[in-house]
This record gives sequence, C-alpha cells and structure tokens, in this order.
Amino acid sequence: MKVQINMSCPARTKLPTQEVEITEEEWEAFKTGVGVGDRVVMLGSNWYNPDYVDSIKPIKNEES
Repeated sequence: MKVQINMSCPARTKLPTQEVEITEEEWEAFKTGVGVGDRVVMLGSNWYNPDYVDSIKPIKNEES
C-alpha cells in the first residue's frame, strides 16, 4: 500500500511530503504505536524519526 508522509522538518529530508510504498504489517505496526517513540520508524525502505513526522495517511488507490 502507498502512504503519504508529511514531514515537519523539511530541512532534514529531500521533500516535506513523500509518498512511500509500505507493507500492511508496517502500517499496522505504525498505527498501534510499535516503534513510535523510538529514534526511528521503518516505513518502506526508509527510516523516519517520529519527531519530524507530522502525519502519515494511506493513499487510496484510484484504480477500480
């Protein structure tokens, strides 16, 4: 699934908003708080510091 990650600290990343492909397991772990509060959270193939992540929301697949 694809999610949109909105960063609160653009200076530390290439883009303040990024679209990342993640697994259902990663999404469930993020929603239940696993990894949140640690230094970084693994989403897709990238590490994110929760301090700089404003929001993460799923991108609905527009294809029918």
